[in-house]
Amino acid sequence: TFKLFMGLGMDLELKNSRSHMAIDLTTNKEIQELIKKTLNVKKCQICNKIFDFFNKRYICSIHEDIICKDCAVIDYYYVSEEAKEKEMRDCRCVKCQSEITKAENELKNAIESNELNVLNKQIEESFKYKICLHLKREAKVNQNRMKREKEINELLDSLKVVADYKTIKKSIDTLEKMVQSA
Repeated sequence: TFKLFMGLGMDLELKNSRSHMAIDLTTNKEIQELIKKTLNVKKCQICNKIFDFFNKRYICSIHEDIICKDCAVIDYYYVSEEAKEKEMRDCRCVKCQSEITKAENELKNAIESNELNVLNKQIEESFKYKICLHLKREAKVNQNRMKREKEINELLDSLKVVADYKTIKKSIDTLEKMVQSA
């Protein structure tokens, strides 16, 4: 939760009415370390703008770089593959967002290629990135479809020459089951 607030540009140097800063008000060691790390960063880790009263610190949720608003991409994302609406707000640096966008485009291209090997490779590669969960689901559905199509095509190829009626009948039953399963 604290990282989400930091992704909105919290000023960690502000004091409350009793002169306490955020670091004075937490007992959580992880948050204390994050605040110390953040306060030690005096310039944006991407564009080198100095942090001051007007230029707040943001944190990239991917690599935890401390960045300025100009280098932050704040948007809403899906919480799960089944989610109907984007409801999770997240802050990412422009570098991470660029890498994610590139990975998403490569995954879309792999889906459109309709080649199982290409899609398998790209799905494996996409695990390195925090890509759109709906796109990830679409890739899995297409991967499953392509696997089943491959199995059916392999069976059809094996039936180019069939010796007897019994084998033909059994193959038809097998194909019908495979199509229903797909």
